[in-house]
Amino acid sequence: MRCEILRMEKVTYLEQDNPVLQNFDLCIMQEEIMGLLPINHFGIATLLKLLLENDPIYYGYIYFRGKLINSWKESGAKKRTPQLSLISEESSLIEGQSVLSNIFVYQRGFRDWIIRNRVLEKRLGGIFEELSLEIDPRSSVESLGSFERIIVEIIRGITAGHSLMIFNELGAVLSEEELKKLYQIIRYYRERGISFLLISPHYEELKMICDRTAFLKDGQIMKIAKDQREGEEIASAISKNYRKQINFYLKDRKLWDKMTAFCVRYLGKTERQGFEFTIREGECLVLQFLDSADYRDFSDCLTGEGRKREADFLLDGRRIWPGRDRECAVIWEQADRSMLFPELSFMENLCFTMELASGNPIKRRRMRERIRREQEELFGKAVVLKAAGELTKREKYALVYHRILLQRPKFVFCVQPFKNAGLAQRERIWELQRMLLQNGIALIIPTISMADSLSIADRIIRLHTQGEAEEWKRTSFHLLPDTVPFHDLYS
Repeated sequence: MRCEILRMEKVTYLEQDNPVLQNFDLCIMQEEIMGLLPINHFGIATLLKLLLENDPIYYGYIYFRGKLINSWKESGAKKRTPQLSLISEESSLIEGQSVLSNIFVYQRGFRDWIIRNRVLEKRLGGIFEELSLEIDPRSSVESLGSFERIIVEIIRGITAGHSLMIFNELGAVLSEEELKKLYQIIRYYRERGISFLLISPHYEELKMICDRTAFLKDGQIMKIAKDQREGEEIASAISKNYRKQINFYLKDRKLWDKMTAFCVRYLGKTERQGFEFTIREGECLVLQFLDSADYRDFSDCLTGEGRKREADFLLDGRRIWPGRDRECAVIWEQADRSMLFPELSFMENLCFTMELASGNPIKRRRMRERIRREQEELFGKAVVLKAAGELTKREKYALVYHRILLQRPKFVFCVQPFKNAGLAQRERIWELQRMLLQNGIALIIPTISMADSLSIADRIIRLHTQGEAEEWKRTSFHLLPDTVPFHDLYS
């Protein structure tokens, strides 16, 4: 009979006297793969922190492997931290050290006075062989791709004796092919008694592997789906209004007629041939990298950190620099944090790129006054008077996209726009992207995970590991894998 690995009963957790988790109930059994879908991200960071550090709780009980490890009755007592692993986008590996050292030597329970590298390499080689992986135990962790790094963290947790592995939104950093490989490894260890908690905002990712799925909103578990059918019904009901908007948009969508020659020549590390495309004004093109290493290389080219020979961005035969030339802007992932100056005012952030457009101080002052009145009508006077750091997430995203709209570029690279965004935020980002397209601005979305991009894409170019560029038009979107969110809208 399977035993309980983790049980949280009526857990209430406070931060600055405000409840972040309320009456939180969750039970994960041995050898179970549990999904957790956050409808909004309120409470997720707190939940993960509580599981890792086992801080005092205001009310409730937490059991790990059948033993009470935290209780409101013993808030001042020293508690045992459960043996579990949290694997997320941010690596917990020690840089400057090898894969071998990270898995064995730096484990808390490693007590050998003499490090026998050959013995450890042989042991690790056997593990890699069982998993059909090719990772050099002596390689430095900095040289690993996202997928390899995640696998190393899994093996480190397994060798440390951890019985629960928590994955936080790995679909944002892994391609579809890498995600499938990861799920194979999860199933392998599930058969050996390990339990898993997978956190993802997309039910399409969770239904591929999870036995049950819990739906979290405002720090509370709303419902737990016992099977895939029930999970699809709940997920569909939650996103009903969002999906209705997308449906109306797709039916009425008409592309602009004017074509603009925009050429990207991308070589990458393997000297592969680049790809070129012509894009209409107001068209949305998704560049999906099926290899996370290629995505990172391309992102480096957008920042200017990549070698110049790796990518050329040409507009009408003239080289331009994304983010530097006004014709081509870049909206970075998690734009509410990466694209704003929190200490500056709403208007100072909004007019940041506009200031470069006019050297005439009188003309600039008049423009700012006109823009201020327009923004007050859109957002309200109270919002416009705030500093950027005081705005809500919704207001921050609106500020970023309206700043781009004022710049009036011909193209915008919108880098992984839906990454780590809750349902309400994703819906808002989608609305703002639609605003850019309706103003004739072409949108190019480089991404690893398709996420919500299918809901707004006119074309997709899928870039395979071998360097093949595969183009998909909207009429063939229904042939994409059914694990892609919003795939059913094209069926």
